[in-house]
Amino acid sequence: MTMPPRNDAQDMGGAAWRDAVPFFAFLVIGGCCFLLYWVLEGRRETIDIPRSVQWALFDDYATLSGHEPDEKERRSIIKGYVADEVLFRESLRRRLYLADGNIRQRMIDQVRFMVGGSPPDPAEAQMRAYYAAHPNLYRGEPEISFRHVFFRTAPQDPVSILMALRQGQEVKGDDFWMGHDLPAYGESMISSMFGLDFLHALQGAPTGTWTGPIQSSRGFHFVKVEARTPATQAPYDKVRDEIRADMISEERDAAIAAEVSRLRRDYDVVER
Repeated sequence: MTMPPRNDAQDMGGAAWRDAVPFFAFLVIGGCCFLLYWVLEGRRETIDIPRSVQWALFDDYATLSGHEPDEKERRSIIKGYVADEVLFRESLRRRLYLADGNIRQRMIDQVRFMVGGSPPDPAEAQMRAYYAAHPNLYRGEPEISFRHVFFRTAPQDPVSILMALRQGQEVKGDDFWMGHDLPAYGESMISSMFGLDFLHALQGAPTGTWTGPIQSSRGFHFVKVEARTPATQAPYDKVRDEIRADMISEERDAAIAAEVSRLRRDYDVVER
């Protein structure tokens, strides 16, 4: 079989293509390397240490050590700062704050402070209007004055003890750290000291008569309510600073709530 003759143009085209293959392969490999480098570099984070931060670190060192850091010490200070920053970012990446309630709460509180800011002081007229609109916020709580005979454990003969007290006899119980006469104690104080059930029993006890025993979180008590003071409205001048603090806190809470509402749109909440 006779092969057709090859012309010179075909030979030159084939040679040119064979010579170009390594060049194109180099371009492809080089491009891939560049792309990989760009991706990896794009993932790298920057730790920026402005001069203001550096000088603050150096000043702290001078305060603690008693002398200005030399060049070697400055390098060591910066190196330590970078190490701490790297570890801090790694802790965020691992979400360690989710496992430590104290750290998580501190971070939340810090953001609350940043979002809430420092609202301006309300004007006098605004505070008086707020005081008039919220009378229950500035009303002193009811108070109870009472005496008690305390037993750490349940008394053996409670009926005899109660009868003796009602007859005016002196009954010796156990020592109580706050004493046996408790004058003008607010209901919240009584509840925190003895428990809510004890407060409810005291509220229902008659005035001027020994009753009991009433069990509390501390033991058993025979009590005699001597006086009750109803809740009274606190004068404006006495609670003026409290009103100012409440109004500023309310405005700060409103700013936080608005920011949370805005950020909330970026999240889906799934309750399982």
